[in-house]
Amino acid sequence: MVSLFERRVAACPDAPAVVGGGVSLTFAQVDARANRLARVLRANGVDVDSVVGLALPDGVDMVVGMVAVWKAGGAYLPVDVSLPTDRLAFMFTDARVSVLVGTDEVLGDLPAGMRTVSLDDPLLGVMPDEAPGVVVPLDALAYVIYTSGSTGRPKGVGVTQRGVANYVAGCLGVWGGVRLVLGTVCCRRR
Repeated sequence: MVSLFERRVAACPDAPAVVGGGVSLTFAQVDARANRLARVLRANGVDVDSVVGLALPDGVDMVVGMVAVWKAGGAYLPVDVSLPTDRLAFMFTDARVSVLVGTDEVLGDLPAGMRTVSLDDPLLGVMPDEAPGVVVPLDALAYVIYTSGSTGRPKGVGVTQRGVANYVAGCLGVWGGVRLVLGTVCCRRR
């Protein structure tokens, strides 16, 4: 997925990549922010198949977080901070979350004892904009998602980089274009 995204950055760096909450970022801006966050994640031990919890609202920061996790080699777990603490703790343990990403405000309300990276950390602003250069195999995890748990304990499902790449390729074949919108990969007609 990273190579597909980086090809798009090279092809149209100044084109809008994501818009949300009154903020619009170009592909080059998403790439630079994701590279800085990816470097911080790597410094916090994230590698291929590490699971990173993204405690971010749908929007620009979520998209940057997803790309950063992939650039660091990891897989992301979207975190709904409104869930009960015991359910979050179960998911973090079950998915073997190595790092949580969020803002200072949100991270303070999540289960304690985990390594965290805050988007409010000034360190992010001084990290290099260059990609960390991690090679991620297609069979590595891309993301983990949990069922609602309505039948008992929630169950995690892991999706590989190959699975996401196949989905995007399918969208390109059917719809002719792909764009990132509010934290998800979405297809749209041209």
